[in-house]
Amino acid sequence: MIRRNVSILCVQKTKWVGEKVRIIEPWGYKLWYTGRYRNYNEVSVIIDKQMLENVVEVRRKGDRILLVKLILGREIFNVISVYAPQVGFDESSKRQFWEDLDKIVQDIPIREKIFICGDLNGHVETSCYGFNSVHGGFSFGKRNKSGNSILDFALSYDLILANTWFRKRVSIDHF
Repeated sequence: MIRRNVSILCVQKTKWVGEKVRIIEPWGYKLWYTGRYRNYNEVSVIIDKQMLENVVEVRRKGDRILLVKLILGREIFNVISVYAPQVGFDESSKRQFWEDLDKIVQDIPIREKIFICGDLNGHVETSCYGFNSVHGGFSFGKRNKSGNSILDFALSYDLILANTWFRKRVSIDHF
């Protein structure tokens, strides 16, 4: 975070159990996390010490969604760290995740900013047909069912998928 000058960081798979807060020494960062099982489902948000006084609320929804609300100047920002159920989870777990995320976002007043960061475990592919307002046209892979859920969610809340708006380096992981 220091080297890249990052003030807010969302992390998945923190390997810590519980709903707690830690101070990361010697830098003074504050880490909020939630998780029931070690190596499974955990999400966290790390805030640098200069921004700590701006945090006004922390909300956890299970071990897959964590919201940190900050006031920065005249704006209110909601940073939501997420980790969606992946392949191998039943449909009810996946549906429950999207319902929980939907409820969290619905409770945020329209004038506040929303940043959803994390792993939504889906492929939205390069085609942005039908989703031009939320998808920038850059991505990898073929769209899957989870990718459709991501696109539908973004469209319903007028959000964008930020990583589809710029070209990424090709790596062997994408083939």
